[in-house]
Amino acid sequence: MKTFISTFLVSCLIFFFACNSNEANQSDSQEIENITSYPENMVVPWVDILEVRAKPIMKSSVLAAIKKNEPLMLTEEVTGFRDTFTLEGKTIIDSWVKVKTKKGRIGWVFRGAVKRPEE
Repeated sequence: MKTFISTFLVSCLIFFFACNSNEANQSDSQEIENITSYPENMVVPWVDILEVRAKPIMKSSVLAAIKKNEPLMLTEEVTGFRDTFTLEGKTIIDSWVKVKTKKGRIGWVFRGAVKRPEE
């Protein structure tokens, strides 16, 4: 009789822990499904219109005008100098970065005007 009770209790404990473990895994997977991931090199403009330029200077020709939150892909190139611009009332000192638009145009934007999509 003792063996039966011991076996029964052990079975109940195994069942209990197995059920709890499964519920935890289900909630973890639901949380993961709600997370949107973006490529590491993706940025979006936080200003209304961002001009992609042929060279990293304001006098350079404009290759594209990108709307707020439209994705851009960063390349590895960054200028070794920084510029100062006032954007939407904020004075920002930052460098320029080379980007690729969704239409494949490659050019330069002021880094202070872009952010990660989740920011």
